[in-house]
Amino acid sequence: MTGNKLPDFSSCLKFMIAARKHLLYFYRKQGSDDAANADIDVERQANILKSLVERSYMHEGVSCYVLKSIPQEGLPTYADQTYMALEIVIVPQVHTLSREEQNTLVRMMVASQQSRPTRLFIGMISWDVDRERKMNGDVEAALSSRITLEDWLKHKFWLACYEPFENELVSPMRESTPEPLKNIRYTEVHANRSIHRYILDVMIHLRMHRLVDTTKGGGVHTGSSADVLELSQMIAIYKYKRQFVTPDHVKQACIWYFPMHLELLTSSLMDTSVMYGSKPELVDGLLSRIAEVKLKESVELENPLFLETLVVRDVLKKVVPPV
Repeated sequence: MTGNKLPDFSSCLKFMIAARKHLLYFYRKQGSDDAANADIDVERQANILKSLVERSYMHEGVSCYVLKSIPQEGLPTYADQTYMALEIVIVPQVHTLSREEQNTLVRMMVASQQSRPTRLFIGMISWDVDRERKMNGDVEAALSSRITLEDWLKHKFWLACYEPFENELVSPMRESTPEPLKNIRYTEVHANRSIHRYILDVMIHLRMHRLVDTTKGGGVHTGSSADVLELSQMIAIYKYKRQFVTPDHVKQACIWYFPMHLELLTSSLMDTSVMYGSKPELVDGLLSRIAEVKLKESVELENPLFLETLVVRDVLKKVVPPV
């Protein structure tokens, strides 16, 4: 990942399988708003994603399929705990699910960690760039998160990534690991106590950032510390071939992890500083300017979570890492 872009799909896929976590997958919506064309585009994108997963893990006993609807009774499980197959379930248009369907999906996610087969879910979210360009003037819509899931479902997902570019579709998606590191699990990567403290400091500053919804703790939930540490260990060994975590690994993990979880302000009514003398009209004016920047940069960088990423980077500049 470079700059303010979302993490690359190949790394996220590798990490989600290693950690047995779930993934959100943004893709750019193609075609018109016509219902028939929209359905075709959703099916095409789901099949592309399915083929990418199968191409990467076809020889490792990983199966992949598209879940076209959420079954009320959930997915079948097996009592045989020796059944070690891994299934990756693609959920198209996860952001359009009803509250009841989201609740069922959460139950399936929980069951997948407790029974067999182990199932990992990839939730697909279409990103309408044309609609993004037309949001000027609607500050609340512009600043709202592009992940419109209930919090209790959103936090079940680990990372959010963006669809691969054309050159990634035909290039090898997996990097080789040096022989000395092949038998080392990411959980064995050493993380000093100062690294744990650094992660907690970042979380505290994110929860207090001026642009986050402090009533929700900015979206930084209690499991974030363990998640970021785990991701830092993976980045250390899989991307940089190190057996220890450095502050730079933590920074990259934070930029990958937190944007999809953050809850930002969308109006002055959510800003606690108004209670202490800030003028609502000035706060709204500031948010309006921020919304303009977000819309422009999101499209240019192809990052639907641009502003959230910017907030994380701002915090990382202020929190002093361990030496």
